[in-house]
Amino acid sequence: MASPFELESLAVGFLFGEGSIGDIGDIKSLSVKGTEVFVELYQKNTASLSVTWENVETELFPVNKSCLNLKAADILSLSEDFNSHSYLFHQTGAVHSCRLIDGSRYYHADDVARHNALDKVIGQYLINGPCGGPALVLTTGRISSELLLKSAKAGIGVIISRSAATDLAVDLARRLNMVMIGFSRQGRFNVYNGGEMFEGAPLKHLTAY
Repeated sequence: MASPFELESLAVGFLFGEGSIGDIGDIKSLSVKGTEVFVELYQKNTASLSVTWENVETELFPVNKSCLNLKAADILSLSEDFNSHSYLFHQTGAVHSCRLIDGSRYYHADDVARHNALDKVIGQYLINGPCGGPALVLTTGRISSELLLKSAKAGIGVIISRSAATDLAVDLARRLNMVMIGFSRQGRFNVYNGGEMFEGAPLKHLTAY
């Protein structure tokens, strides 16, 4: 079940999140015909790419938070800009939006499902090639452990949502040492993990989980 646009990016992001590919180089061919996506992979053993809740360990993920000088004002500004550009969400109220920021680049996608929206921006990110700098994701959807794990596998160290986070996601963020922020809207946000990353942030902007 997906909104019928940006299907190529959706396929790439989904395959990466499921562990079927390690990067864009594992795809031999990809084409979209109507609402169907046809993917051919180079033959390889992908068993080592599979990740389950039981074998999640920090060293398995290339999470990059280096050179991140996070400030409360930056988070609020990023969230405000993201929310104002979620046009389809504002028009319908029935879709989720997601944005991935990689240095000077950013990728934006909408979908009826929050997982698909994240898969789409991760797919765009992989197709265009990561810049190599620290990346972050903004989403309108609830932060679940699945969304956090998808982000971590892509090397994203920060996830920000205008919605809430689940207990399992909070636990996973702490195990992977990721920055996780929820309810980022209307001039405030909650920090579920990674509050030590904020230099000189006003206490009124930081609510510990």
